[in-house]
Amino acid sequence: MKLRVLGIAAVLVGLSANAALASSACTAFVRIDEDNAQACLNLVRNKTRSAGFNGSRTGESYFFWFNQNVVSTRCIDGTIVAMAAYHQRDNQACPLLDRIKDVLDNK
Repeated sequence: MKLRVLGIAAVLVGLSANAALASSACTAFVRIDEDNAQACLNLVRNKTRSAGFNGSRTGESYFFWFNQNVVSTRCIDGTIVAMAAYHQRDNQACPLLDRIKDVLDNK
């Protein structure tokens, strides 16, 4: 019985380790033409809100949550929006990031 329990525990640990390895991350940036970080933040808020995304602001960053997955944007000197995304599934972070990037990159 102990051996069976240990075998089941080993399988569960192996499955959870594989699930942890299946996550993905992605980064990108968009050049914009704003005078300062505050103007950049306003642009990020206005463009994403008009596209239906509701971000939460922390300092000079916005976080866009999609369940347990996230896209973060950070304004750098009003001329660059740096972005990073995390997704629980493999190869899904970049498509998630592109949803926000496409809104900001649309001139």
